[in-house]
Amino acid sequence: MKHRLLDMFVAGALLTGAAALAQEPAPDSGKGTGHSGAHRGGPHSRAGAFLRGLNLTPEQKQKIQPLLQDQTQKARTVFRDTTLSDEDRRAKLRDIRQQTRSQILPILTAEQQQKLAEREQQRQQHNSGRAQEHGERF
Repeated sequence: MKHRLLDMFVAGALLTGAAALAQEPAPDSGKGTGHSGAHRGGPHSRAGAFLRGLNLTPEQKQKIQPLLQDQTQKARTVFRDTTLSDEDRRAKLRDIRQQTRSQILPILTAEQQQKLAEREQQRQQHNSGRAQEHGERF
């Protein structure tokens, strides 16, 4: 059950990345409503959310969007493959994310890469704390 929920979460994350990137308002556009899609669980959440706040240039967005779209398509293929075990599915999705990340990093500036690395470290610390918490309960 826990694996199924994790798979569903990962799928949602992967499938919405391109939309999040495309919808990120420009810093000076005045279009912000104070609510991000990630809080509402809408189409702008998850995969592309890790790029929010990096102040991507229009050129960077143009280069990254096809990478996220490709990631989404690959993830859909993995989720539609009923022959995969949960473990194999997670491994393939992890590989897809790592491949996309390795393609995105060279597009980012050194400052953006540093900010992303800091976020990832915080996320890992948060997730390891949650894993320990769940381990104690079960």
